[in-house]
Amino acid sequence: MKSKNKKRVSPQPDLPQYAGILVDNLKRRKDWESALDARAQLFGGPIPSAKTGDLGLSINELYFLQRHVLQNSQRRAKLSTVEIELLGRHLKPVPLDRFAKEHLVFEHAKTYKTAVEEAVGELADLVTQAALARKRRRILKDRDRVAIWLEAIRFSELLTRVEVWGKWCDAAGLPGHTEPAFGDPERQSFWRQVLMYRSDWLREADRRMDVRALLSGVRDRTRQLDPLHKAIARLMLSLGDPTHSRRGSSDMSEAAVSDLDICREMDSQNERALSESRSLPFPVPAFLERMRIRLWAGPFQDKNPVLRQRLYEFLSKIRRQFGLRLPQRPK
Repeated sequence: MKSKNKKRVSPQPDLPQYAGILVDNLKRRKDWESALDARAQLFGGPIPSAKTGDLGLSINELYFLQRHVLQNSQRRAKLSTVEIELLGRHLKPVPLDRFAKEHLVFEHAKTYKTAVEEAVGELADLVTQAALARKRRRILKDRDRVAIWLEAIRFSELLTRVEVWGKWCDAAGLPGHTEPAFGDPERQSFWRQVLMYRSDWLREADRRMDVRALLSGVRDRTRQLDPLHKAIARLMLSLGDPTHSRRGSSDMSEAAVSDLDICREMDSQNERALSESRSLPFPVPAFLERMRIRLWAGPFQDKNPVLRQRLYEFLSKIRRQFGLRLPQRPK
């Protein structure tokens, strides 16, 4: 006779290949929150953002969204026709020469950077949609936009880990016997080329946020944001500029990125765009054009204190708008 009080044991779900990596990332985030809670008790109260974050989402919810995007990225993993052709030549008795290896590394870097860009954009879209639903609002504030950018940056750092790249290659069908084609020099060149596109990943995340905001009825706020201001704020974050929303973490001990470093990076990206016959991503402001200065770093080269002060005020206005830390005033 069967017992009626016998408990049903639910089957354990199969964890995805990325579960171990994501769990490690989740543990680090939880340790950070525990440190925030311990520090808050010294000041007489909990920190609300330590539980839900600036977006109204818990760490477990962000973890679920990351896992969902990683699974989709793995399903879409596919090598290009050129990569398949070069790998086929590598399997022949005569291996690839140095120039063919460089070509293979270049093509594979282009394929993987596109995969990272799509995954970062998808996560930004999902986080934007979830944040608007949690807060029950139709306005995407600048601070919310910066918080989503930070999540996109953290996710891109996860995607550029060697373990995640290896699992993506397995899903794409990259055979293990092609390992000699990716020695240490080739891997270093591969990651150097992939990381060159970090600004493109953040730009794609911002584009997907604008699309989601438009579909959610956040039209006026989207139009009010200056495209140049958004691009400069994204660049500041990608260069490691700390935000006020990360108050209490160890990152706040770091100084803000200097105006000179930001100007040099904008000039570098403008020069790269000109060499590729593209429009300038960071056109200089009108007060520099009137002085016939074509470079953002021009006021530092001319040692003009008035122009340096105006440039400081211009960049500080963007930092205040998006909640970024202000650097020291120019002397």
